[in-house]
Amino acid sequence: MIYDIPQNCMNKWTTIRLDLANQTTSTFAFLPVNAGYLKDRFLNGYIYTAEYKPTECITQQQQLIIGCQNKWVHMFPVGGGDFWFWPTKVEAHNPKLILGWLNITNNMNLQCEAAPSTFNIAGNWNTDYGRLVFTQTGQYVTGSYQNGRVEGNLVFNQAKAKWELTGKWYEGIREGKILFTFDTSNKFKGIFGRGAEEPLPGNVWNGDRAA
Repeated sequence: MIYDIPQNCMNKWTTIRLDLANQTTSTFAFLPVNAGYLKDRFLNGYIYTAEYKPTECITQQQQLIIGCQNKWVHMFPVGGGDFWFWPTKVEAHNPKLILGWLNITNNMNLQCEAAPSTFNIAGNWNTDYGRLVFTQTGQYVTGSYQNGRVEGNLVFNQAKAKWELTGKWYEGIREGKILFTFDTSNKFKGIFGRGAEEPLPGNVWNGDRAA
């Protein structure tokens, strides 16, 4: 169980680890903003819904809908496991950022030391699909290229010790998922999927930062 939130972990994206019985350990990103109710087993902060599988309260665009605010919602991280979350506010500037209360259970632990606090990918990149221009606000990233756009969340993968951009690409009515893994701040190796499929190794989308 999470018993304490160090000050250096507050107000920045950290990693919640789910220690699951008879299952592989899973993690998800969380931004704690109020740790005053830990003794009551609640932690206030933000989740980023692109990390979760769709449930009755998340649309295919993985955006928490209004009808699920102010009640307990069963959440399922993509990496496995589950937890309870009480959404209170959808951020107007990014509807995928949801403020609410995390129900801290006995199988949750906090990891905040290993993940670097910042990683900047904003700027111009030369990729397999032409020039891609990233704009970054915290860990939320959007990008534009000749035929479309991408958006996602930049999260430090503890297991790989690398930053990853997970999200989606959009070209007109077509869309799909992306996974860009950054070897350095100047190079990424990417894969993508089409429609609802997960990113596939055969669908390559690599990039280098433009000079």
